[in-house]
Amino acid sequence: MGCNTTQNEVGGKELLLKACELGSLATTSASATITAAAAHGLKVGDLVKFQEVDTLTTFNTTSFYFVKTVPSPTTFTLSATPSGSSIVADATTSALAADLYKSLGGLRSKTFAFASEAIDITNQDSDEYKKILNSAGIRSFNVSGSGVYTNEDVFQDVFTKARANELVCLMLIDVKALRVFEGCFKITSLEVGGDYDAESNYSISAESSGTLTVFEAA
Repeated sequence: MGCNTTQNEVGGKELLLKACELGSLATTSASATITAAAAHGLKVGDLVKFQEVDTLTTFNTTSFYFVKTVPSPTTFTLSATPSGSSIVADATTSALAADLYKSLGGLRSKTFAFASEAIDITNQDSDEYKKILNSAGIRSFNVSGSGVYTNEDVFQDVFTKARANELVCLMLIDVKALRVFEGCFKITSLEVGGDYDAESNYSISAESSGTLTVFEAA
């Protein structure tokens, strides 16, 4: 009898946090390869969303695409799903603006929390039971995490935006459920520290601003 290794439990490494930065890309005729204007810094499993495409290109501006392979520091291939086949571009194009979602390096722990404020509509007709207004109330999504401090560009970009009091675009991925959350966030706390005889570490907290986009990656 074979060993049943099927599990519904989710490991901590299957919850990912990625930050967005702008990139300049171009497709190659009759090839699945995407070329970046400079070193893109993408890794397998990162995501790309095009801001613009021409009329002959397979890609569109409403979908997120997964990085399938990274043949070189300036080229990569994309797929529509995490385990899908690489997508072949239809035509050569000029440089295209795109959002590149890269993992926030060094994280060891991550927490995603959804909150919804309740609107109390209890009144004299409630029969002394508390009543909450259906489909109403302010919703928000909070993110926090901690890990080993890293000097990677994606972390430094988030750090710069936090110091400038700017919103940052973050993506949260539940790998096992193949569910992706994406939206704008305000960095509410960013701490870096460390002992002289140990690694440097950091912690980060962020609160959503505006609508959170949710899509299934299956």
